[in-house]
Parts: sequence; C-alpha cells; structure tokens
Amino acid sequence: MPDKYNIAVIGGGASSIIASIIASQNGHNVTIFEKNNKLGKKILATGNGRCNITNNNPNIKNYHSQNINIVQNILDKFTLQDTIKFFESIGLLICEGEKSNRLYPMSFQASSVVELLEKKLQDLKVNIKLSSHITKISYTNDKYNLTVNDTLEYSFDKIIIATGSQAHPKLGGCEDGYIFAKQFKHNIITTSPTLVQLISDFKYLNQLAGVKFNGTASLYINKQKITQSTGDILFTKYGLSGSSILEISREVDINLKKNNFVEVQLDLLPSFSKSKLDTILSNNIQLNGILNKKISSFLIDTSQNNQKKIINTIKNMKLTITNTKGFDFAEVSTGGVDTLQINQNTLESTIQKNLYFCGEVLDVDGDCGGFNLQWAWSSGYIAGNLN
Repeated sequence: MPDKYNIAVIGGGASSIIASIIASQNGHNVTIFEKNNKLGKKILATGNGRCNITNNNPNIKNYHSQNINIVQNILDKFTLQDTIKFFESIGLLICEGEKSNRLYPMSFQASSVVELLEKKLQDLKVNIKLSSHITKISYTNDKYNLTVNDTLEYSFDKIIIATGSQAHPKLGGCEDGYIFAKQFKHNIITTSPTLVQLISDFKYLNQLAGVKFNGTASLYINKQKITQSTGDILFTKYGLSGSSILEISREVDINLKKNNFVEVQLDLLPSFSKSKLDTILSNNIQLNGILNKKISSFLIDTSQNNQKKIINTIKNMKLTITNTKGFDFAEVSTGGVDTLQINQNTLESTIQKNLYFCGEVLDVDGDCGGFNLQWAWSSGYIAGNLN
C-alpha cells in the first residue's frame, strides 16, 4: 500500500479536477485551492457552452511544444479511450458533434461535465476551497507551506500546480503558475495568445463589419503561406474573428513580436474556382445573389465593377494583421513551464521534488477541436498518479 500524502492542487480547472480525483482514489488527502468562486469556469465556456471535451483523433501534429516528446508520452499513457472510460465511470457519455472528430458530452451541455466532475469530487470527500488565492508558497523541512489570501497558512507533502495560463483572465486565467515555477528555478518558455481574434488596419472593415460567411483563411508570414483553415469567418470593426481565424492564429503574435509581416488571405467562395465564377458572373448572376450584400457592395466599390478584379478579390482578399485581441480574448496560451525540466513519465519537476505540473501551465498547447482539453485530462491523470 503506497504512503498516504496530504496533497494541494492549485487551480480548479479540467486538469486540476481530474488530478484531484485520481489522487484521492489512490488514497491521498487532497485539497483543491481555486481563486474563483466556482470550479471549472473555462470548461463551462468551451465549445460555446457545449464543451468540446476531446477529439476522436488526438494526433501529435495537433499539439505544439518545444519538447513534443512529452506530449506524445502523456497522451499514450492516458489515451482517448481512457478518457471516454473515465467519463463513463462518472456517469457521462460522449458523442461526436456536427464537426468531424469533435467529441462532446451527449447532453451537449458543458454544465453536465462540471456537475458530474464536482459530484465525483464530493463523493471522494476532496476538500474544495473556493475564493482561495494562493499568494505565497514556501518549502521547508520537506513540507510545502501555502499562504491563502495573504492570511491562512496550510502545510502539504506534495503540490500539483494546475493554474492554467493567463489566457482569458475573466475566467480565471493568470500567471500564478509561472510565478510559482520561477520561484523553484524553472524556466518559462515565452507565452503568446492563441486561438484568438486578429486585428487589422484594413480600411473597409467598417463597411464589412458583421458579415459572417463560410470561407478559407490562409495565414502568410513574410509572404510565405504557413497554414489555412476553412469554416466560419466573421468581419468585425477591429479585424477578423470566427472559428477559422482562431484556428490559424497561433503564429501571429509570435511573428509580430519579431517584426515579421503578417497577412491573412481570404477566399470568400472556396467551393468556386476563378473560371467557375467567371462563367457565373458572365451569365448574369448578380454578386448579391451569391454573396452577402455588404461584400458585394464592397467588391463593386473597390473594383470599379471590373469582373476580373472582382473575381480576384473574391478568391484572394488580403488583410494585413497588426495585432491579436490578446490574452483577454484568447482561449489558450502558447509557451509555459519548460517541459525539459519535467519528468515525462510522472510530470514531477526534475529540479524540485514533490512538485508536479499539469494542464496549460506547461509549454503545451493544442489546436482548436478538443485537443487542449484532452491534454488537460491526460496530464491531470498522470500528475494525480503521484506516489
């Protein structure tokens, strides 16, 4: 029988909750410290409130890290099938959504996920301390002393840091985990907002604002194509939003900080070739018969009604990107605690004993589509299996 430890889990998100459940099931005394007044606030916001809980194909190519081997290792240790079985064990079934490979709770309600996770924590008698901000950590005589809200102090044998990143501070995003990691001599890989809306100086945005369409967005850095995505695109007064924009946004902030030229190229009608469009428009089909009238007016205004110019803009509309909407609006952050200083089998620090990390606080981020939550479940499970 393994020793029984007093364990503090800092943070109340996805990786924190599963880590706490597993650690408690292994016989340890577990206390969660969450600075919000509720657990799982980011879970509640995922998938537009439906919770894109994972992906049917959690491929390593959908993850980013300076040490991608740790990602593969953790995903292999707690797989998609393990995730599905875990949720079935707490009473929740998973099904595929309308977008290929994206998996959701069968209720299509993020609240179901949080409620059932909370029930499991309660059944295991995990101690949950809400509105409890860890303001100081000290380590003496093989014990961690945590100061909460600058007043109360608690002592623990081991700590799991699952604070997430600074993305979306309104939902609890913060830099606390990085601060604690630095305190114990950990390196932090530079962070940037990702899965985020993009800001442009395109002068016709006011005319186009509010138009949503299904198109293809391609990201270019210094005139070189980096990636593309087809799906929802939304013109806004500040620039571009929509799922396809979020999906191509990862490299934007990183490259703007390097003073690289960043551009998004839009194909407004990806299902039509230039020759097909030429035939359609030559046969008296009107622009506002195939496109939103705001777009058709913009095309006419900017091309002097020249059909060749109109077609070229439809297939190759270019917007210079000047910024992102930042961490306030980002779903995820790149960078984080350097995983080269983390044991890839246990997620324990290799430079500070009995200190574990899981979830987004680590230098791991996934693409849109449930990949980040799968990382949270997998890494949280491994961290919770501490011994």
